[in-house]
Amino acid sequence: MKVFALFGAGRIGRIHAANIAAHAGARLKYVVDVDAAAAAAIAASAGAVVADAKSVLSDAGVDALLVASPTDTHAALIEAGGAAGKAILCEKPSTSMSPAPAPRSPPRSGPGSCSRSVSIAATTRRSVGFATASTPAKSAPSSPC
Repeated sequence: MKVFALFGAGRIGRIHAANIAAHAGARLKYVVDVDAAAAAAIAASAGAVVADAKSVLSDAGVDALLVASPTDTHAALIEAGGAAGKAILCEKPSTSMSPAPAPRSPPRSGPGSCSRSVSIAATTRRSVGFATASTPAKSAPSSPC
């Protein structure tokens, strides 16, 4: 079973929480949001608990983060989650379009440096290229990570 933490208790956070809760191979353990009431409502409906980011990131029992928080929090959560060894699904956009780039962690190298997966969710069903983009791609070579 994969254990998730959800960052963001807004509309899309509620949708993701319900999807995780409905999946037999997944469990939502934590909900993190500045709106304590919204976080508590999602946590109660999904059998999770409200937590802070530090607790979530330090919990080795959490496999993956689902980032559905405000855009200006995405880059920091992606970096912190990666540093903590979590797989990450981030709602688009992955960062704000501000002119000042967010600081980046130096790349890791050497044994044990393979990072977990980071995916950015982007709904494009109404775009012209969706039919082409939704055609299954050929398998990529497997990664050693």
